[in-house]
Amino acid sequence: MATNTINVTAALPKPMKATSNGAFQHENPLDYALPLLILQICLVVAFTRTLAFLHKPLRQPRVIAEIIGGILLGPSALGRSERFLHTVFPPKSMTVLDTVANIGLLFFLFLVGLELDIRSIRRTGKKSLAIAGAGITLPFLLGIGTSFVLRSTISKGSAHAPFLVFMGVSLSITAFPVLARFLAELKLRVLIEKIEDLVAGLFLPLYFASSGLKTNVATISGAQSWGLLVLVIATACFGKIIGTLIVSRMFFKVPFREAAALGFLMNTKGLVELIVLNIGKDRKVLNDQTFAVLVLMALFTTFITTPIVMAVYKPARKGAPYKNRTVKRKDLDTELRLLACFHSSRNIPTMINLVECSRGTRQRGRLCVYAMHLMELSERSSAISMVHKARKNGLPFWNKKRDDRDQMVIAFEAYQQLSSVTIRPMTAISALNTIYEDICTSAHQKRAAMILLPFHKHQRVDGSLESLGHSLQEVNQRVLRHSPCSVGILIDRGFGGTTQVSASDVSSKIVVPFFGGSDDMEALAYGMRMAEHPGIMLTVLKFVPASGKTLLTLEGHDTNVNRVENDKNSNSQADSEIFFSEFVQHAAKQLQDSVTHEERVVESKADVVAALKSMSKSNLFMVGRMPPIAPLLISTDTPELGPVGSILASSNFSNTASVLVIQHYYPNGNLHPFVEEEENKVTDDGTDTLV
Repeated sequence: MATNTINVTAALPKPMKATSNGAFQHENPLDYALPLLILQICLVVAFTRTLAFLHKPLRQPRVIAEIIGGILLGPSALGRSERFLHTVFPPKSMTVLDTVANIGLLFFLFLVGLELDIRSIRRTGKKSLAIAGAGITLPFLLGIGTSFVLRSTISKGSAHAPFLVFMGVSLSITAFPVLARFLAELKLRVLIEKIEDLVAGLFLPLYFASSGLKTNVATISGAQSWGLLVLVIATACFGKIIGTLIVSRMFFKVPFREAAALGFLMNTKGLVELIVLNIGKDRKVLNDQTFAVLVLMALFTTFITTPIVMAVYKPARKGAPYKNRTVKRKDLDTELRLLACFHSSRNIPTMINLVECSRGTRQRGRLCVYAMHLMELSERSSAISMVHKARKNGLPFWNKKRDDRDQMVIAFEAYQQLSSVTIRPMTAISALNTIYEDICTSAHQKRAAMILLPFHKHQRVDGSLESLGHSLQEVNQRVLRHSPCSVGILIDRGFGGTTQVSASDVSSKIVVPFFGGSDDMEALAYGMRMAEHPGIMLTVLKFVPASGKTLLTLEGHDTNVNRVENDKNSNSQADSEIFFSEFVQHAAKQLQDSVTHEERVVESKADVVAALKSMSKSNLFMVGRMPPIAPLLISTDTPELGPVGSILASSNFSNTASVLVIQHYYPNGNLHPFVEEEENKVTDDGTDTLV
């Protein structure tokens, strides 16, 4: 008995000491647990982040890179080198690495528990429950059937009942779909924000890498083993996809594309799959070969999800077309809807003052503003576009203790209390290269007449404009290309005050340079709306060529921004003259105290610039983005502003006058809409439903 005990003790690896005295004491730090663990963590994180970067163009989830990283570091690739394996990942160090990885797993499951809303389960409809049940039951039964084949070939000697269960679960399980996070308690949300980066960025990669280190692809050898891998993959895919597809189509009449996309999404594997497989391996239910087969199955099914779903599913939403896509319209008594976007609290005062100027004095033609906070998607968040609900709903944006996002909501709430304008705050959380889709989709769903965007540069103390990044500029350019309505880009130089909201006591002088064309007519129409406000003085400068002179026609614009310049600027000068004469008549009848207009005869660009500089003490310039005629052919790094807007935005023009550059909606552009409009159904009934 004593001999057996001594033999068992001798067989166990000698525990590693925690810390080293250092290389200067002639000690190898890698012989000690803590220095070796730090090296392993650095290697795993660097390796997985590099793979994640390489997989980014394929839009693959980071779990793919983390599992592949673990496999490559393990005995399947780099671990084939005995020297590397025994130096960096010696068997005696795996206990410490697995312990840290499991601690990270506990933290992650704790976060999942914090984010779990039990009330949502009660609200789940029969359709969701039935589809989910079918997506689990069929692959579970097929997994049990497959287990008999594996048990008679590569898993001989495994316990019968546990092996059936593990195979059924591993083929039927679905990754946690954390689509949106609704936490009623602000303290829990703050707790998640504090520890989620640590868990998702450090601990979880260790767990995935630990699973990959246990995966030896070399054990899958021969036609039989690879055939079994194909069988397992086919069984898993068939059970999930067909089960979901049949129930969705036959019982709930879900469209085929959506049902197929749902089936592939249900087929993804993730953390829970690896947890089950690791438990099976630790309990000796799964041998090395079976474990490797199931890990590769999880890797393959998750890898194919993104490209197949993108090919099968068309994300465009359905919606009814609407008429009032511009500020310029025949019926001025219809409601004007604006989608005002902002990135931070810096944009709030000017945006609210601009909204205040836009409200006019009409009784029927009220103003409705959707204030959309644009937030860049981080790796720990889900893409969301939502209307802020009332405080009683218990959503995190409406708790008593508020963060910076909530302070912006408070600002709009306060303004709504002081005015007759309807304000509806929204939030769009997405990657900057795709957030324009959320903006354009929301504008269509809300039937907005204009999208207001902040310029990608902000004013510094010395009056110059500082860029916030090229990615924000690309957001504005993409919105200009794909917008379902007119667009305004606001260059903020403290319109109405940089730190406070003027509300009803606003007093501003606004200038509209008018060259002609659809963009200038839209800017003038917006100016006419603002002129109804008692605190607004509107000045319209109409530029006409000198006798015998011809203003140059704009040609060769930046096609990366301008969608259909030639067609869009085909409006005859006669149309502009008719619209301007109607403006003069309207101003003479109803706005004679707040509107002045004058003509400026110009021969060259210098004359235009001089005329604009003479009005540089104004509070706001409103200009069309692409006037069809103007002697302003200049190269610029801000093509989204157009020639006139670029001059007004230059640092040598003014450091006090804000600029609003407006692009008129043009329906015949070469657009790829994000909302599929239903034919023969046009609405502007004022309903407000977020799809």
